[in-house]
Amino acid sequence: MKVCILSHCFYPSKKRGGPTVSVTNMVQNLADKCELSVVTIAFDKNADRPYDTVAVGKNRLFDSDVYYLLQNTGEAFYACISEIAPDVIYVSSLFSSEYSLAALKYARKHKGVRLIIAPRGELMPSALKIKKYKKIPFLWYVKCLITKETEFHVTSDEEEIALKKRFKKSRVWKIKNLPSKIAADGEKIAKESGTLTVAMVGRIHPIKNVDYAIGLMQELKGNVTLDVYGPEEDEKYVASCKEMAAALPQNIRVNFKGVIDHDAVGAVLKEHHVFLSPTQSENYGHSIIEGLLSGRPAVISNNTPWHALESNLAGYDIDLSDRDAFVQALQKFIDMDESTYHDWSTHAVSYITEKLAIAETVEKYTEMLTRE
Repeated sequence: MKVCILSHCFYPSKKRGGPTVSVTNMVQNLADKCELSVVTIAFDKNADRPYDTVAVGKNRLFDSDVYYLLQNTGEAFYACISEIAPDVIYVSSLFSSEYSLAALKYARKHKGVRLIIAPRGELMPSALKIKKYKKIPFLWYVKCLITKETEFHVTSDEEEIALKKRFKKSRVWKIKNLPSKIAADGEKIAKESGTLTVAMVGRIHPIKNVDYAIGLMQELKGNVTLDVYGPEEDEKYVASCKEMAAALPQNIRVNFKGVIDHDAVGAVLKEHHVFLSPTQSENYGHSIIEGLLSGRPAVISNNTPWHALESNLAGYDIDLSDRDAFVQALQKFIDMDESTYHDWSTHAVSYITEKLAIAETVEKYTEMLTRE
C-alpha cells in the first residue's frame, strides 16, 4: 500500500510545534507497515533559506522517501503527489491552501485514491477563534470540495466532537498520536523542599498561555526557576511576557531559552522537576508526554487529553478559571521533599506508559492507512 503524507511540519523543523513531532513520530513508527512517502517544504517557519541537514528534493529518511519542496505552492504539491501515485493520501492539516487543496483536487480526479485529513486541533473552538475571518470562508470552500468518501483522523474525544459539528457524515478515525521513540526511564533528580525547577516547552504564543504561567509565579513561596523553551512567534506578546518576568520577586527566576531541537526535549525536561502547560487548547501535547515518560510530573490545564493526573500521582490537570488550584499545585511541588517527589516521578512514568499503549496504537494506524 503506497501512502503519501502531506505536511508543512516535518523533521528537521524546530519552529512548527507539535504537528512536526506528530508526523515525524508517525513515519518512524509505521515505515515498516506500508510504503511511506512524505511531501513537505524545504524550509522552516519564517526561514529565508532551506534546511542545511537535508537535501532539496528526494531524501531517504526513517526508511521512507521524503520530498522537500522549494516551492510552497499547490501546483508543486500536486505534481509531487502525481509522481508518487499513492493509494492513500494523508493530509496533516485542514487549513492549508497549498497541500490540503492539492490533495482534495487529486482525490476528486483519481476516484480510487483514499483521502484522510487530520485537522490537528484546527477545528477546536479556541483554535477557530484565531484568524476566524480567514478560516470560516476557507472552511466553507473546503466543504464544497470534500466528497462523502473523505475520511478524517482525530486524536481525542474533544477533537471528534469539534469535527462532527462541521462534517457530520464523514468517517472518523479516532486514534491518539504516537509518541517519540524514547525510553520511559524516570531518571531521578535531586529535590529539596523549598525549591523547584519548572519547564515550559512550546511556541511563545497566546494559545499556550505563557503570560498566565508567569502570572502564577508571583504567588509562589520558595526558590523557583521557570525555563521557557520555544520559538518567539508574536513579538508584542513575547515582549509583554518578558516585562512580566522582569517584575517578579527575586525568589522567582524566569529564563527564555529559545528554540531547541525536538530530539533534545526529553533530555531538557529531565533537568527540571515539573512540566507546566496552562494551555488554552492541546489536542495531544508531545512535550507533556515526553515529560511524563521522563518521570516529570505535569501541571497542565484540563484542555488536553491527559486527565486524572492527581489521582494517579502524575501531576494535576486544572481548569484555567481556577488560578488558585494552579498555584496550590505548584506550591505543593515546591514544598515536597525528595522521597515524596520521587514517588510522584515513578507514578508519572506508570501513568503515561499505561495510557499510551503504543503497540495497540500502531495497529490502529496500520488499519487506518492500509484498509482496502
